[in-house]
Amino acid sequence: MLATSLDDLKARADKLAELIAAVTPTVKTEVRSSQSYLGSGSLPTEAIASFELLVFRPRRSASELARRLRLDEACIFGRIQEDRVRLDVRTLTDEQLPQIAAALGRIAK
Repeated sequence: MLATSLDDLKARADKLAELIAAVTPTVKTEVRSSQSYLGSGSLPTEAIASFELLVFRPRRSASELARRLRLDEACIFGRIQEDRVRLDVRTLTDEQLPQIAAALGRIAK
């Protein structure tokens, strides 16, 4: 995951946004450049460039959307910032993208 190119990460984020749009028009997305932090606590200040997908639903808080994602059968964890759920695509595999889109389709109703 550390060696994934920025071009591949951007393509992954765009693909996830497309899949989500196909299953639910009520969930909005935005692709943004971001930084991933290495070490999960051991090196929290070491950052590398990445892309993230911002996920939101009008009239629903990011906290509620994140809670529903965690409780879904797919058990998806994201980060909340500026009232958006953020999914760092560096931590996702291409095989997981349809599962994430399906989860958003289930919880967006």
